[in-house]
Amino acid sequence: MRDTVVVGATKPDLVWTAEDENGDPIDLSGANAKVELQGHSGELPDADINEEGVVTDGPNGQGTWAQIGTFVADLGELASASYKLKVKFTDNAGLWDYGDEFTITWVAPPIVVV
Repeated sequence: MRDTVVVGATKPDLVWTAEDENGDPIDLSGANAKVELQGHSGELPDADINEEGVVTDGPNGQGTWAQIGTFVADLGELASASYKLKVKFTDNAGLWDYGDEFTITWVAPPIVVV
């Protein structure tokens, strides 16, 4: 899993797997299954992340979020902002839980010298 993403980058996807206490994937098959990425940054307290992803491999508990660089639009004067994130996942029966917390840091695009 990525730990650094450039703000505005459209290439990187985030792929995450729901796992039980033994590290085995949790089945997220079915029409009602969903994954939501939720996060907060102390550096950007008014710019929380709440993005629904796509269940891309239900039997193996996998969810994907496309173009995660676009989840943070502006760092203002900051060079970077770290977000503590969790994935809320819902199985086909409507039962939900959260995965383990992880951190991704969004960084300002590099300066291009022409």
